[in-house]
Formats: sequence, C-alpha cells, structure tokens
Amino acid sequence: MKPKVMRPRLKRQIKADSIETANQRSMIFKRNLSGFFVHLYKSIYGGKILIDPWGNGFLTQAGDYNFRPDIERIEDGEIVFTEIKATSGRNLKIGLNVKQTSNNLCEFLVRSDEKGVRTMIDYGFFKYGQKNSVGFQKLNNSKLVKNLAESRNRLTIVPINLLLYLIYFASVEERNQTSSLFGRDSQKYHILNRNLLGPLENPEINLRDIGRGYKPKILEALCLGDIGVEHLISPPIKVNYIRESIVQPFPISSYFVPKEKHKKLIKSLRENREELVGNLGLIDIYGKLTGKVKHDLPF
Repeated sequence: MKPKVMRPRLKRQIKADSIETANQRSMIFKRNLSGFFVHLYKSIYGGKILIDPWGNGFLTQAGDYNFRPDIERIEDGEIVFTEIKATSGRNLKIGLNVKQTSNNLCEFLVRSDEKGVRTMIDYGFFKYGQKNSVGFQKLNNSKLVKNLAESRNRLTIVPINLLLYLIYFASVEERNQTSSLFGRDSQKYHILNRNLLGPLENPEINLRDIGRGYKPKILEALCLGDIGVEHLISPPIKVNYIRESIVQPFPISSYFVPKEKHKKLIKSLRENREELVGNLGLIDIYGKLTGKVKHDLPF
C-alpha cells in the first residue's frame, strides 16, 4: 500500500532558561503535539484543518458561543466537525474543557435546526507511546515528530452523544489556563481516564459496562443503543518534516451514529437537553442563545 503523506505545521520551539520560558516551552509542546495529530487525522480521513496548531479565530463567535473545531470534512453528504485530543500511553488521561464541550453541543443543536443540513460532531482520541514512554517535552521539533511517528499509536473516534456519556462518569478539575482557548485564569475540565478510554478499544465492549454502574435513562436519552462501531487499521503515513518518517499502520476504533438514527438522536437531545446539561455540569449555551431555558431536572 502506497503511504499517504502528511506535512505537519508546528510552532518553532524555544529554549527554556527560566520559569517563564519553561512554561512557554510547555505550551508550545502541547500545541505542537495537538498539531501533529490533527494533521495525522486529516491524512487519514481528509477534510480541511480549520485552525493552525497555535490558534487562529473561531468558526463561530458570539459572547459565550465560541465554536472552534479542528477539522471539517464532508462524508456521505454529512458535514462532520472533529475535535482532536492526544494522550500518552503512560498518562492515558484526556482533559475536556467544559466550555468547549458546551459550545460543541450547542453548535450541534443549532445546526440540527437548519433543514436539509445533516451535521455530526465527533472526537478523535489519539494514544501515543507506551507506559514507559517519557521525555517527549524535552525534544526539539524534528525529534518530536520522528518519535511521534515511530511510537505505538492508536485512535478512538467517538460521536458527541458517546462523549457526553463518558463525561457523566468523568472527574472534574480546575486548570490554570491563562493563555488557553478562552483566555481565563482558570478553566474547568472533565477528565477521561484509562478506565473510561481503555474499554473503547475492546472489540467486545458493551457501552453499558463503561463507568460506574448502569444508567438506563442516560443511555436512552443519548441513544447509545443505536451507536455502531468499526475496528480498522490505518494506512501507512509518510511524514515530511525536515526528515522523512513513516507512521506505521495502527488500530482505529471508530464509533458512529448511523444515518437512519440521526434524526432520532437530535430529537432526544432536544427533549433532554436541560437534564443532560445540568447533570453533566455543562453550560446551557443553546438555551441562552435560543431563549429555551426553563429549569434543571436531574436524572
């Protein structure tokens, strides 16, 4: 099989010689790490990258309403927006900004209001390296790209309704985000750990077994019984960045909402929006935007 080609755009790394520059270097590393996997995802599934790895404006912006996905593509007549997250095999923990998740849910509902336009928002979770993989932050960009390309990679793709289910069982933490997406000193994050992410790699997994106990009403509200899954192997990817590297084929677990179940999901999310938002600790941006805010009814 002829390898596909990716040419990642990364921000120039700096030397850390103080606490301030060390923090800047760490920020650049995180953005470059994200940038590498955004380009890797695009090389597999196509589409267009909507922002560069170190940040440009929003696709939609109005007050609290800020929609800024990583990739947009057309698949079987459906517009698909994708958020990319990456975690090391050693850490296996992904942080989801609460405000970003709230905005993504809002955008999904807003676009579902538009007749004739079928839209999906999904998340691509990359796992790189192994449990003993360390030291990626200390590498210059050339070595970082080479090590990421040659590490043991894995990708799990989840649609927004499955993401919301995972969030129900996630822990919450505050992070100092002075230079983050929304420019505030502190941001709230849902944390998906290995107990939530690991089972999704299992071809025999039953989604009801994820988390702490069976939650039938949430499963029904999120239409999880309709979710399909494909377990695939990626094509080899040639990486052109100073030196040439090859990303060897790696496993992909792709969860999806079948076309014929799309309207059912939208209807259920509209009917259960307030309850879901309240119980997941999200912001009801859609309710504020449309004036459809009533009250919170916990599950």
